[in-house]
Amino acid sequence: MIIPLVMEGRILIVDDEQHIRKLTAILITSLGRSVIEAENGLSALEIISAGDIALMILDHNMPVMDGMTLLGKVQELGLEIPVLMMSGAQDTALRQSCYELGVYDFIEKPERPEILKARVENGLKIAELLEYRRATGRDLRVSAAIMRKLAAPPLVQAKGHSLRTLMKSYAEVGGDLCMAFGAETEKPVFAIADITGHGVSAALFSVLVSVAMRRAYREVLVPHKILTRLNRELAEHLPASYFVTMFCWAYDAARGEITCANAGHPPPFIRTSGDVQQFRRAESPALGINAHEDYQPQVAAFTPGDWLLAYTDGVLDVFSGPTYTPDGTLEEFARKNHDALPLYEHLEAYLEHQSDFIDDRSVMLFSI
Repeated sequence: MIIPLVMEGRILIVDDEQHIRKLTAILITSLGRSVIEAENGLSALEIISAGDIALMILDHNMPVMDGMTLLGKVQELGLEIPVLMMSGAQDTALRQSCYELGVYDFIEKPERPEILKARVENGLKIAELLEYRRATGRDLRVSAAIMRKLAAPPLVQAKGHSLRTLMKSYAEVGGDLCMAFGAETEKPVFAIADITGHGVSAALFSVLVSVAMRRAYREVLVPHKILTRLNRELAEHLPASYFVTMFCWAYDAARGEITCANAGHPPPFIRTSGDVQQFRRAESPALGINAHEDYQPQVAAFTPGDWLLAYTDGVLDVFSGPTYTPDGTLEEFARKNHDALPLYEHLEAYLEHQSDFIDDRSVMLFSI
């Protein structure tokens, strides 16, 4: 089924002079558009409130409710309707007020047919753009809801371990993905990813990655094998310009250790044996680039009081003037705050007030 992008809304003609309305209506219907008439602003407001108005041709001076008052009421309703104002007034301040209230052009009363038709056609193009923006906004809101469903909750508290997740999107729909599997078990698996793109495309990409990740998790519970399995599926289905960086880790309570694997992602910090260190940089590429890549594990002891801090690269980059500048605040916090909760609180406060960032910013802090 094909759904048209723009509704074929009617054109509303608002004028207290009947012969002007009828003459204008004849010209508009010759364009193949439906017309509805109103003799004053109050009647027009009732019609507009019912919906399905693509464009309004509005007289400035009318009894009961004039054009300017009607424009103000429409704005109060939060409606965006292109308005073609019938007025011969040349007052600059008045025209500026009209433009601010949704008027895109002015015509004389009466106006030559060819000019009226041209300006109505321009208004309909504006109406199409406005409808496209509204449709895009609806898609973005749905996409944002999808991304929230896929993400790990802000706090996962299980027996013997906890996970705190903080996500700050650069756009309405970002490209970071934070996932938790089996969090209530003694062998939970977690992953943080940075996918290419923003907006609707990022949401679609995230759904693909999330579904593939869940399938890989069910098949294998070891992080490096999860990434290897996931990489082959993504490389098979993704265009060459799409890829995912990901850090995946699993905690084994019985063994007292954590097993990790990295696919081109920034290396996390880990506190273990009372010391804070940073993992070595990933030698393997991002997911989706080389279908035959075999990802390798890193294993570290993990005992009560230890934590692992994973993050996306947006936390590290800020835009200063014309250049990108590395931000070392996260590393500074990680090395100074040896307890998990103060570390998270410092990062949360910093990211909340951080300015000049240029990408999505996410952190995941796992602790026992």
